[in-house]
Amino acid sequence: MINEVIIVGKLAKEPHLNQTNSGHKISNIVLETVRHYKNSYGLYESDFLEITLWHGMAQTICETCKVGSFIAVKGRIQPRTFLEVDHKHFSCLEIIAEKVSILDSYLKKDGTF
Repeated sequence: MINEVIIVGKLAKEPHLNQTNSGHKISNIVLETVRHYKNSYGLYESDFLEITLWHGMAQTICETCKVGSFIAVKGRIQPRTFLEVDHKHFSCLEIIAEKVSILDSYLKKDGTF
């Protein structure tokens, strides 16, 4: 069985480095990916995907990237369950990064390869 995703896009928000109570570095970044087809209005739509980075990956991205930085992420999808204040369960899928590549040097000035 395989649980692997590859996402290539631009940072939609400034990355921020946080630390868990046990001292592990973590960052939740948001990547904007543009769909390869136009909608009924003739416009390309974007998806905004939240990705969790840990340890050195989190620190590197936060120190070297900014909004608009072009990066590739290889990772896995992981289910997560929360208990809300009113004691209701909330479930979602999150993307956990396993490898990150900064691709800014590959872009031309017009944003293409």
